[in-house]
Amino acid sequence: MNTLRKLGAAALVALAGLVVTAQPAAAEWFADVYAGASFTEKADVRVNDRAVGIATYRDLDFDTGLAYGLRFGKYFDGAPFIGIGLDGFHFGTTIGPQQV
Repeated sequence: MNTLRKLGAAALVALAGLVVTAQPAAAEWFADVYAGASFTEKADVRVNDRAVGIATYRDLDFDTGLAYGLRFGKYFDGAPFIGIGLDGFHFGTTIGPQQV
C-alpha cells in the first residue's frame, strides 16, 4: 500500500507540474484520424423482409468490428475555448454463425 501512495503522489506532482508550466495557445485549426476495435454487446435483432416476413433473433453475439474516422475543425480566435468541428466515421460489425 505504501508503494501505491508513493506512485499516486508522484503522479499528482507530475500533473501539477504540467498545469503550472502550461503556456497559452492561440486558436487554430485541428485535424485527426482515429481507428479502433468496436465491441458490441449481445442484442436482439428484428428482421423485416418482404420475402420472409418478420423474424426476431434473440441474444445474438456480434463479431469484433472496426471503427474509424476523420475529424477536423477550428477554435474561434475571440473565444478560444469554443470551436466548431466536423466528424465523419464508420462503424461496422458482423453477425457470425450462431449456436443454439
